[in-house]
Amino acid sequence: MNDVHIFDLDFRPNYWDPPTDPIAAITRNVKGQLRRQMIAEIVSGSAGGRAEVPEALLPDSLDEPNLLGRQHPWFMGGEYLSDYLPGEIEIARIVLQSVTMDVTSVRARPDGRLIRYRLVDEYPDIGPFEVLDGPTISARPLTFGGMVTLLDSIRPNPDAWGKVTSQSYVEFIRDRNTGSYSDLDLMARFVTVESSLYPQLRAFFDLRARLWLARKKAELAAEE
Repeated sequence: MNDVHIFDLDFRPNYWDPPTDPIAAITRNVKGQLRRQMIAEIVSGSAGGRAEVPEALLPDSLDEPNLLGRQHPWFMGGEYLSDYLPGEIEIARIVLQSVTMDVTSVRARPDGRLIRYRLVDEYPDIGPFEVLDGPTISARPLTFGGMVTLLDSIRPNPDAWGKVTSQSYVEFIRDRNTGSYSDLDLMARFVTVESSLYPQLRAFFDLRARLWLARKKAELAAEE
């Protein structure tokens, strides 16, 4: 990939170190995507990072997430994710700019001397993805490159989508929702990947999105 050298593929965080970033410390396991963004805006916009974040925004899980959803469907994004297992934390998430801002959570938990990984979505009956060939267990936290490998190993669930594909879940979602040339710029932003533990993760997948956009526009231009 062009410019891949700007990313430190060997970077390896310690998952259970206390976050040094105040926003990450507060939002680490907050499920709701918009609640996370609201907390970040309050903290980053305050003098010296000292702000009174409303208590209602702080819980990892809400007792009645549908109350926020009545204001706008995007407020439901992430709120219906499964609860965390003991010792489990979120290490990355995939966020869709869909009607209800669907979120897929990548989680890690200690298991003796090992670390186990799992994916969690908001659809317990038939989830939108399945994992193929990705690391589900490791002796140490994943490197940045290992995290990318895990994310690339996520495949669309054929039971949910009605088709089998070799594309990664992120690529499939972007392609599937692309309808016309005018949609391309929107679809390049439709899927984001983020992590407080892997600070370069969003930039890495944003770069992929820009390369996807350039390729799609070139393909359409060649057809004209």
